[in-house]
Amino acid sequence: MKKVRMTGFFLATIFCAFLGMSCQNDTVTADDGANIRDYSTINKGSSGGSTGGGGGSGAASTLYAKAEGFDIAVWGSWQTTSAPIADVSDGSDGGVRITSIERPDAGTYMGVNLAAGSGSGANADLDGKGFKQIKCKVRGTIKPAYASLYIINGAGNSGSEVGKDKNLSAFVGDKWSSTEWTEVTITGLNSSSKMSAGLIVFVDNDGCNIGDWIEIKEIDWQDANGTSVVPAYIE
Repeated sequence: MKKVRMTGFFLATIFCAFLGMSCQNDTVTADDGANIRDYSTINKGSSGGSTGGGGGSGAASTLYAKAEGFDIAVWGSWQTTSAPIADVSDGSDGGVRITSIERPDAGTYMGVNLAAGSGSGANADLDGKGFKQIKCKVRGTIKPAYASLYIINGAGNSGSEVGKDKNLSAFVGDKWSSTEWTEVTITGLNSSSKMSAGLIVFVDNDGCNIGDWIEIKEIDWQDANGTSVVPAYIE
């Protein structure tokens, strides 16, 4: 199995159709390499390797409940080729915080691929191992009605989004806490053997202001019976 690790990465390429928004351009352009964001310290244990399940010294050592770790890819602005639209940092007590940041265009959406295929999700080389749901803990200042957690079966721009039509309010209600964790199980995901995204955190247009954030931790991919299933990169 390919070594699963957290690395520096390019901004992901995505269609505006994925965003469900009206754009002046047809596509979101991939980063040209001028703005690679290095999150290699996230999810690292005391030994320096990715630990995923916890026990390490990194604040994000509990990002994944069972998995070792995956490439993380921040989406880029559709108007510029080198501007990220979110910041990923260690959560205050585990997991990661995804924060809306100032950007050079008028967009207000943001997205982060927390389990990307290679090339920051450009390739569908992640085997979902047949998971049907994702269990995790979430909290934030962004309204749940604007946020969703979903996957992409197949290759990026031509792949099939699964679960994006269900925003987080379907699982946590209209409000959640910015201090206390809420455990949720996102159901009906039906992963495939070739995926470009095992988990995307997405916030729709007008869903967040600069500085608004979502935290997520203990991500656990599961089958329909609640048994943990760990996606793996395809050789």
